[in-house]
Amino acid sequence: MKKAIVFLTLLAIGLAGLGYVLSQSSGHTAEDAYTFDHIQYGKIQDVVNALGPLQPRDVLTISSTVPGQVTAINYDVNNEVEEGEVLVQLEDRPAQHKLEEAEAACKQAEAACSVAVASADEAEVALDIAKLTQKRVHNLPPAQKSSIDDEKVDLEVKRWEATRHAAALNWRKAP
Repeated sequence: MKKAIVFLTLLAIGLAGLGYVLSQSSGHTAEDAYTFDHIQYGKIQDVVNALGPLQPRDVLTISSTVPGQVTAINYDVNNEVEEGEVLVQLEDRPAQHKLEEAEAACKQAEAACSVAVASADEAEVALDIAKLTQKRVHNLPPAQKSSIDDEKVDLEVKRWEATRHAAALNWRKAP
């Protein structure tokens, strides 16, 4: 067994020596294994070549609160966008038409309100005049007034009170 170990050791040393002699005889040095070049300054680009599916980091759903036809797209694929930036424009003619209708209805309501206020003011003035007339007729001496005058004046006051009340109701109901 000792002879085998000695034999294997000598064989290993012999093979190592043979490998060294062969490497020196080829004429190549350690410097031939490397390429040397001068240092240059320039732009470094990170380029990665890969195979496989590409998955986005974030996926965002873009939606509109109103339906409509798209008239303009204000971004390109792979562009970065900021919050609040208009990405898509929709057809706005229907919305503009509804806005114009609403503005017209608002003007009509304002006009109706103005008429109701004017009517209430007119009824208030007429009522004040009727009350003054009523007071004047009631304060006349009996020889100068008749019962018909009292009834007419009282009726006129009640009519203007009703008109004022109706005008106030119309003003409250005005759109």
